[in-house]
Amino acid sequence: KVADTSGVRPEKVTVVSGNEGLKDYSVVAGSFGVKANAEGLKQYLDGQGYNAKVVYNAERNMYRVIASSYDDRAQATQAKEEFKAKYPNRDDFQKAWLLYRVY
Repeated sequence: KVADTSGVRPEKVTVVSGNEGLKDYSVVAGSFGVKANAEGLKQYLDGQGYNAKVVYNAERNMYRVIASSYDDRAQATQAKEEFKAKYPNRDDFQKAWLLYRVY
């Protein structure tokens, strides 16, 4: 089965914080060059009831903060839209995007 990656950003990432269980499609709430900043957003999201993760993209030297992760692209897309709708006043969250994990 070929993954549908149109409208998603394929990236090779490793989980650095949060439980394992990163799935194929993830809702990225923020990106940081500094790990501490990523951890701060993860803590905020955890406090909001998310099971957030911080993943690291070595190629770009960026930490991605993942709000939620799904096997299914349609579910991930819906979750992204719900996430944006939940925080209408946060410009950073309005830029949420989907990451497709590659190995």
